[in-house]
Amino acid sequence: MDNSGNRLAKCIRTAEQEKIPVVAVVGEKEKEDGSLAVRLRKQGDIGSLSSGEVLAALKLAIDQGKELSEMPGYESKPKEEKEEKEANVE
Repeated sequence: MDNSGNRLAKCIRTAEQEKIPVVAVVGEKEKEDGSLAVRLRKQGDIGSLSSGEVLAALKLAIDQGKELSEMPGYESKPKEEKEEKEANVE
């Protein structure tokens, strides 16, 4: 958890520089729909997931001795797909 008071972009950049493998961001949108915006160090933004999905995937990855980025379904989404999803929400 980052309680530094820095802006979100700086917090994400710091996490990337420190090579933190999984970053979950909770902003206003995520508070409203009970989700987490997840970023993987090796793939970047993978989108918005429920906290249950994230916890289950992390547990499975740990049990199998793999990184979350190696698990099926947790690859980076193409930019066009992200933009299309965001446009459909609005």
